[in-house]
Amino acid sequence: MKLKVISLFTIIILLLNILIPSVITLAANADDSQVISGTYQYTSNEISNKQLEDSFEYRDDCFTRSSFLGCEHLETLSSQVAISSGSRYGLEEDKYEIDYSNNAYNVENFLRKMDFKDVSTNKYYTLEKEENSGAVAVGHKDIIASGKTYTLLAVIPRSAGYKQEWAGNFNVGDKGIHQGFKAARDEMLRYVKKYIQDNNIEGNLKVWIAGHSRGAAVSNMLGAFFAGGGIEYFGNNVSITPEDVYCYTYATPRTITANIDKNIELSVEGYRGGEEYSNDTIGDSFSYTKGGKVDPQGKVYGGIRNFISPYDIITLLPFEAWEYTRYGTDISVDHDGKVSESAMLKELKEVSTYAYDKYVNKSGPNLFEKMTFDTSTLKLVKDNGNINLKDFAKDRMDGLAYKVNSIDTYTNQDYQEGMKAVAGIFGMALVYFDELNIKPDVKDVLYAYLSYASERLQEEGRATNDVDAFKIAVEEIITFFIKKEVNDNTTVDEIIENILKYACESENEILLDKLVSLITGMIPENFQSMLTGALARFHKDYNSGRTITAQEAWKAFLKACVYGTDEEAPEYSNVQSAKDVRGRLYELIVMALALLMPEDGYDLAKTAFIDDDGKYTGTGKTSALLEKVYPILMKAKDENGNVIKTFQNFGEAADYKLVIMIDKIFDNIITDSKEKYGEKFQSDLKKHVNNAKENISSIREALIYFLLYDDNGFNTERIVGNLSTFINNPGAIALPHYNEIYLAYAKAAQSVDCGYEDHITQKNTDETADDSINKDTEKQNLKENSKTDMSMSANPKTGDNIQQIVLVFIISILGMAITIIIRKD
Repeated sequence: MKLKVISLFTIIILLLNILIPSVITLAANADDSQVISGTYQYTSNEISNKQLEDSFEYRDDCFTRSSFLGCEHLETLSSQVAISSGSRYGLEEDKYEIDYSNNAYNVENFLRKMDFKDVSTNKYYTLEKEENSGAVAVGHKDIIASGKTYTLLAVIPRSAGYKQEWAGNFNVGDKGIHQGFKAARDEMLRYVKKYIQDNNIEGNLKVWIAGHSRGAAVSNMLGAFFAGGGIEYFGNNVSITPEDVYCYTYATPRTITANIDKNIELSVEGYRGGEEYSNDTIGDSFSYTKGGKVDPQGKVYGGIRNFISPYDIITLLPFEAWEYTRYGTDISVDHDGKVSESAMLKELKEVSTYAYDKYVNKSGPNLFEKMTFDTSTLKLVKDNGNINLKDFAKDRMDGLAYKVNSIDTYTNQDYQEGMKAVAGIFGMALVYFDELNIKPDVKDVLYAYLSYASERLQEEGRATNDVDAFKIAVEEIITFFIKKEVNDNTTVDEIIENILKYACESENEILLDKLVSLITGMIPENFQSMLTGALARFHKDYNSGRTITAQEAWKAFLKACVYGTDEEAPEYSNVQSAKDVRGRLYELIVMALALLMPEDGYDLAKTAFIDDDGKYTGTGKTSALLEKVYPILMKAKDENGNVIKTFQNFGEAADYKLVIMIDKIFDNIITDSKEKYGEKFQSDLKKHVNNAKENISSIREALIYFLLYDDNGFNTERIVGNLSTFINNPGAIALPHYNEIYLAYAKAAQSVDCGYEDHITQKNTDETADDSINKDTEKQNLKENSKTDMSMSANPKTGDNIQQIVLVFIISILGMAITIIIRKD
């Protein structure tokens, strides 16, 4: 019997030596490798809020390896879940989401298709947005990696349909961490904490975070919170390592400055409450107390990847000059040229034909052209200057950063409040886009331009006061148009002669026709026929018997002001030289000024056109005329011509005009909005409009420096070029920020080697031919069996798990047998 027992022990030991290592090996290698393919939907805000559909592939094994390695599949999937997170509109005609109930439908449905459980969203997904609110969708599922079970937590901030939240994008604050994004982050952290508690989640966490634009900025900060030590906020029942934070962001604004105190960075604001934030997730504030300094590019943030287009102007905010940056690693959306534009466009065509057509036919970065204004044709024309969209965007941001040169300037001099107001109006007024009637008066634009000119010219030492700056600016404008230098000593007659000559010699006399149309449009009807009859005598066909039109009469007269009267014209006998004809023109101008400006008109005319002998010679100096014009421009009058306000400078005048323009645009809209969208919408829109008017100076300054600034100094030609370039390229400037562009680049990146230490694709040369065939067959089966409205799962780990159970069962039986034999003996 002893021998029998020893023999059995020997057999069992041999079996255990064979089986136990196999079980251990299988358990260690039994990482989840579930693959799910299907389709998801997202809202296209560009095509009447329609739903578009795209296919996806989810893989567990993107999360069973270190996040520091990166994953090409996760780059695409994260972009897809970000684009799905935008608010879904209940009806195509529901432009402002009156029905909020389905806002989160797309992202919730997408997460469920990927087998995430208990998917839910915070209140801001299905209720009205606030200035510093933020919406988030959360779900969880179990993942096995290296033999350990993890809870994979999906945390997906809303990445489109922000409305009022746009205002929070400009709430930067002065603490070194973007306060508007942090406020949204803290709301989402409160919700995630509640979610973890409500779903009894414990143990090891992995977290997947993805977002675009504002959603990307908040994602960037959420990822840093989990990776950088904030996990203690969620209690002692969960833990996470930096390598288990998978954070992919797209079109990401900057969020943080280096070396700020971690006690500030990782502390969380509690429930804000009150009427404005009554929809906050309930939760106490949290104070991080371990201290330390933030290194946004530190190793712990290795799982944060920010995909950035070099043409995307939003990614340049807040300014690098303020020392703002992003957590983690910035990656060019084309992976430093490894992903070609043609490959991206192929994917874009599948994602969105609208975005594709816009990119190819109107607004792609390669279609961007530097423009200028052709004064001979009055048209925008291509400038041969060597500048691309990337450089142009940077130049514009440099202009804004020049004016708002520090975070202290931004927060303490009303720029922040002004930009928040503009962004809030923009976010809410998009619903009224078709009804907005923005037609600024030429004089309003001129005031804004002159306010910039005055400040810049005095900064450069070219002018000592507002009046001097005004003279220089006007002289430069005239110089630009007539291509001849104008200065303080230039006479009014010289300017008018050159302007008329330039107009007469323009291509097909286009400028002359425009000038005549402008003049005739200003003349009252009761004077039209009398003037036409008088001026028609300068036309050579006057005696032919045919009727000379007003256009013909004026053209003949203005040509005579440059070249002298035509010998065949009847007026030749009375006035022949061009200078004498211009004398007649000055008589008309003096008469018009006297009639139009009873107080100042004759005084201006005398300074400009009448010499000491009372002759209409135009020998007055331009500088003297402009000095007379300046105080006139500094007065605001009512409809009856009464002075109601006197301005101190052009900036004050420009602000006054802009406030009037805002009232004209929004008064009716605010009144109408209550009936259409409710009392709260009306109240919020009115709040942003009033804030804009209160901070109009900072808004004007920021806008004109963004549009006009040139680091080479004040120069009319370059200013005109900047404005012309903006007018011609609005789509090219906006399009690179589109979520669809980022998604198309991510999809295209899967076909080339982008430097990921990949774990799945055909680039693994160790696979056998049979393995390759099996993988291809699996992919083909997935593709063929996927449905439009259903997801399909492939789970190769199931067979492995059954084998493990059988082996453990056999070992257990053998153990029982040994026990029985020993007891019998």
